Amino acid sequence: MAKKKIPVQQEPEQQRMQTPPDRPLPENQGLLNDAKPQGMPMRPMMPERPELPMQQAQPAAKPVEQVLAEMQHEPVKRMTAERISKAWDTLMRYKSGKARLESRLVEVEQWWKIRHWEWMQEKGAAANMKTASAWLFNVIISKHADGIQSIPEANVLPREESDKQTAKSLSSIIPCVLEENDFDEVYSDVLWQKLKGGTGAYGVFWDSSKLNGLGDIAIQRVNLLHLFWEPGIKDIQKSRNIFHVEPVDKEVLIQQYPQLEGEAMSKPISMSKFMTEDRVSDENKAYVVDWYYHTYKGGKKVLHYCKFVGDVVLYATEDQPE
Repeated sequence: MAKKKIPVQQEPEQQRMQTPPDRPLPENQGLLNDAKPQGMPMRPMMPERPELPMQQAQPAAKPVEQVLAEMQHEPVKRMTAERISKAWDTLMRYKSGKARLESRLVEVEQWWKIRHWEWMQEKGAAANMKTASAWLFNVIISKHADGIQSIPEANVLPREESDKQTAKSLSSIIPCVLEENDFDEVYSDVLWQKLKGGTGAYGVFWDSSKLNGLGDIAIQRVNLLHLFWEPGIKDIQKSRNIFHVEPVDKEVLIQQYPQLEGEAMSKPISMSKFMTEDRVSDENKAYVVDWYYHTYKGGKKVLHYCKFVGDVVLYATEDQPE
């Protein structure tokens, strides 16, 4: 009698037990298990996991304080002591070229005071030509009165259609700025300067002491004896450099700029002065220079500004971050 073969029921392929590749096998279960019940499929041999390369340790993150300190690191200063020295030499050259103009400005001031005879006697005028006429004085005060009645008003006009609103706003703002600076008085002072010396100059500055430290625009008359430009030019805008020199008390400077403590704040310079009744002394004063100059960047003309005293730079636009 023939023996019947009993078929062994096999598990479906999806039901076979498999060990995930990332889970290690138990210690008592080898890759080949001889003790498996008959009819159970043999567990396939799993490939060995490749050894991953050792990763290098990442450097520790920088502290926040160190990162902030690196961000606040001061850039290289462009306004060096060598450039300040060259600027001072240029100032002396401009002053030398302006010597005759300064002499005339002092002389016409004496004519205005009817104290001009000493100037005429130096030029060989005879003593019998002396007169006490105040004709020039009367002409100047008459012209000054006419000028005061014609003080200009700010009227900003637009260049194109899109500028109308901006022009309207500026026409309201500028009169307030002029009123805050007593522009009527400044205009009168400059007008005296024009009538006596032939020209006048306004200075528009930023005064950080205004409005309790907030700062605001300041408009002042500029003394022509303290202003220097390139000799021989007719348009001051074409001067490569413009210097404005002002004497300031050294103690005041040190209070405003503590870095000046112990620094040499004076350089040899002889400034022309108008003759006055009181004696004006330059002792304990330092000459602060406002230097305006042009450079070219990307084919464009750029105006820069530097404020220095002696060899110490107080402020320079080239050293400011863009």
